[in-house]
Amino acid sequence: MTERDRMAELDALISRVRELEGQNSEVNRLVWKRVSPQTYVRYESNAKAMTNRALSAAEKIAAVEKSMRRSSPNYTASLDATISLIERELPGFSWRVGTDGPGDAPFGWVGRDDEVGHLAATPALALLLAFLTAIKDRDA
Repeated sequence: MTERDRMAELDALISRVRELEGQNSEVNRLVWKRVSPQTYVRYESNAKAMTNRALSAAEKIAAVEKSMRRSSPNYTASLDATISLIERELPGFSWRVGTDGPGDAPFGWVGRDDEVGHLAATPALALLLAFLTAIKDRDA
């Protein structure tokens, strides 16, 4: 995969996070794949091994989904998961999450300077969106 493809993939992921209203296992998997490719490859090969067993189609799908839930952090619903991601992937960066007042959309911010926050449906999604945007800016 070229760097251009990786950036296009990241842009698509950022767009998906902007559209979310809550937790999303597929987006969790895509974030995990982006930030931990070696761990993800090991998961993917384990999932393929599970699908080769003599199980019914429903049992295979359930086994893979169960493995993914255990393996993939819940970035779209957990502030803790995204905060540990920021600390690991962007050392020295600061982060903030909150609202400007009652009824306002949550914002998330990740950076080294005072920048504009990213709005999303939940605090976890706002911080994840800010993280992904910071990764994009760092890698650009």
